[in-house]
Amino acid sequence: ALVLANTRAEPDPPEGAAGRRTLAERLMKEGHRFLVEEPPPLLAEDAPVELWERVRALIADQPPEGIAAAALGMAERPDSVPDLSGIDVSTLVITGTADRLIPPDVTAGIAGRVPGSELLRIEGAGHISNLEAPGAFNTALESMIPPVGA
Repeated sequence: ALVLANTRAEPDPPEGAAGRRTLAERLMKEGHRFLVEEPPPLLAEDAPVELWERVRALIADQPPEGIAAAALGMAERPDSVPDLSGIDVSTLVITGTADRLIPPDVTAGIAGRVPGSELLRIEGAGHISNLEAPGAFNTALESMIPPVGA
């Protein structure tokens, strides 16, 4: 089984990739305090303050080098669209309807290209749908686990 959550198959546009490289450079020079203080729009606009505090704590717990490496990895993301039609395992694609980083239609486009895949739109969730709607997210994951002995 394969689960693709809050993601895209296309590479970043040039300006997006450049922004990620700039972010990585800043992280390596300054550390990650600026991200803790002003995180990107990872959550839905109306996410509770407590959830934002949790996200800030998660960012603060990461080494700046790790965040920089992730940013560079996303900046260099290859175009996976041509590969989607060849996926031949049970696939669930999850998007939050309030994702401000990757528009829901972009993630939904993956489901349209993977044969037999299912699309779950989690109402009101942003880019970190597993934290914003853990019940819906975890139920969907559990549905992908085959019964023991199957």
